[in-house]
Amino acid sequence: MPLDEDDSFIGEELIHPGGQPCPLKLAAISHFRLRKLQSEIHHRLYAHAALNLGVPTKGWYEFIVRKVEDWRNDKPPTNGFASQHWLDLNYHHTRTLVFRPAPNCPQ
Repeated sequence: MPLDEDDSFIGEELIHPGGQPCPLKLAAISHFRLRKLQSEIHHRLYAHAALNLGVPTKGWYEFIVRKVEDWRNDKPPTNGFASQHWLDLNYHHTRTLVFRPAPNCPQ
Protein backbone atom coordinates (compact mmCIF):
# COMPACT_ATOMS: atom_id res chain seq x y z
CA MET A 1 0.00 0.00 0.00
CA PRO A 2 1.18 3.54 -0.57
CA LEU A 3 2.23 5.62 2.40
CA ASP A 4 -0.59 7.70 3.86
CA GLU A 5 1.72 10.65 4.61
CA ASP A 6 1.48 13.83 2.60
CA ASP A 7 4.10 13.75 -0.17
CA SER A 8 5.87 16.79 1.27
CA PHE A 9 6.83 14.70 4.34
CA ILE A 10 8.30 11.79 2.37
CA GLY A 11 12.01 11.93 1.55
CA GLU A 12 14.27 9.57 -0.33
CA GLU A 13 15.10 7.49 2.72
CA LEU A 14 12.40 8.00 5.35
CA ILE A 15 9.34 9.86 6.48
CA HIS A 16 10.11 13.15 8.17
CA PRO A 17 8.73 13.46 11.71
CA GLY A 18 5.44 15.28 12.11
CA GLY A 19 3.92 14.16 8.85
CA GLN A 20 0.14 14.14 8.81
CA PRO A 21 -1.91 11.59 6.90
CA CYS A 22 -3.19 12.95 3.62
CA PRO A 23 -7.03 12.65 3.42
CA LEU A 24 -6.96 11.83 -0.29
CA LYS A 25 -4.41 9.07 0.25
CA LEU A 26 -6.42 7.65 3.15
CA ALA A 27 -9.48 7.47 0.90
CA ALA A 28 -7.48 5.80 -1.89
CA ILE A 29 -5.93 3.26 0.50
CA SER A 30 -9.38 2.45 1.87
CA HIS A 31 -10.61 2.01 -1.71
CA PHE A 32 -7.68 -0.33 -2.50
CA ARG A 33 -8.41 -2.38 0.63
CA LEU A 34 -12.04 -2.80 -0.39
CA ARG A 35 -11.12 -3.81 -3.94
CA LYS A 36 -8.70 -6.43 -2.59
CA LEU A 37 -11.48 -7.76 -0.37
CA GLN A 38 -13.90 -7.87 -3.32
CA SER A 39 -11.27 -9.73 -5.33
CA GLU A 40 -10.89 -12.28 -2.54
CA ILE A 41 -14.66 -12.79 -2.47
CA HIS A 42 -14.86 -13.08 -6.24
CA HIS A 43 -12.00 -15.58 -6.38
CA ARG A 44 -13.60 -17.81 -3.75
CA LEU A 45 -17.16 -17.73 -5.06
CA TYR A 46 -16.64 -17.40 -8.81
CA ALA A 47 -13.41 -19.35 -9.40
CA HIS A 48 -13.22 -21.74 -12.30
CA ALA A 49 -14.39 -25.26 -11.47
CA ALA A 50 -10.91 -26.61 -12.29
CA LEU A 51 -9.60 -25.00 -9.08
CA ASN A 52 -11.99 -27.25 -7.12
CA LEU A 53 -12.41 -24.86 -4.19
CA GLY A 54 -15.73 -26.38 -3.18
CA VAL A 55 -18.59 -24.74 -1.34
CA PRO A 56 -17.43 -22.12 1.18
CA THR A 57 -17.93 -23.00 4.83
CA LYS A 58 -19.98 -21.00 7.31
CA GLY A 59 -16.68 -19.99 8.94
CA TRP A 60 -15.47 -18.48 5.65
CA TYR A 61 -18.65 -16.40 5.36
CA GLU A 62 -18.29 -15.20 8.96
CA PHE A 63 -14.64 -14.28 8.34
CA ILE A 64 -15.43 -12.35 5.14
CA VAL A 65 -18.40 -10.51 6.68
CA ARG A 66 -16.17 -9.53 9.61
CA LYS A 67 -13.57 -8.17 7.16
CA VAL A 68 -16.26 -6.17 5.32
CA GLU A 69 -17.55 -4.76 8.61
CA ASP A 70 -13.98 -3.93 9.69
CA TRP A 71 -13.50 -2.04 6.42
CA ARG A 72 -16.70 -0.08 7.02
CA ASN A 73 -15.70 0.75 10.60
CA ASP A 74 -12.13 1.76 9.64
CA LYS A 75 -12.93 3.88 6.61
CA PRO A 76 -11.55 7.43 6.73
CA PRO A 77 -13.68 10.56 6.93
CA THR A 78 -15.39 11.33 3.66
CA ASN A 79 -13.97 13.84 1.21
CA GLY A 80 -14.54 14.83 -2.41
CA PHE A 81 -13.05 11.57 -3.70
CA ALA A 82 -15.16 9.31 -1.52
CA SER A 83 -18.50 10.69 -0.40
CA GLN A 84 -20.54 8.94 2.28
CA HIS A 85 -23.02 7.86 -0.41
CA TRP A 86 -20.21 6.34 -2.50
CA LEU A 87 -18.79 4.49 0.51
CA ASP A 88 -22.24 3.15 1.45
CA LEU A 89 -22.82 1.95 -2.12
CA ASN A 90 -19.51 0.10 -2.13
CA TYR A 91 -20.23 -1.44 1.26
CA HIS A 92 -23.65 -2.74 0.17
CA HIS A 93 -22.28 -3.93 -3.18
CA THR A 94 -19.65 -5.95 -1.33
CA ARG A 95 -22.22 -7.46 1.04
CA THR A 96 -24.35 -8.40 -1.97
CA LEU A 97 -21.32 -9.98 -3.66
CA VAL A 98 -20.87 -12.21 -0.60
CA PHE A 99 -24.45 -13.41 -0.31
CA ARG A 100 -25.80 -13.66 -3.84
CA PRO A 101 -25.87 -17.08 -5.53
CA ALA A 102 -22.58 -17.95 -7.21
CA PRO A 103 -21.17 -20.94 -9.14
CA ASN A 104 -19.31 -22.21 -6.06
CA CYS A 105 -22.27 -21.56 -3.76
CA PRO A 106 -25.58 -21.64 -5.65
CA GLN A 107 -27.81 -21.47 -2.52
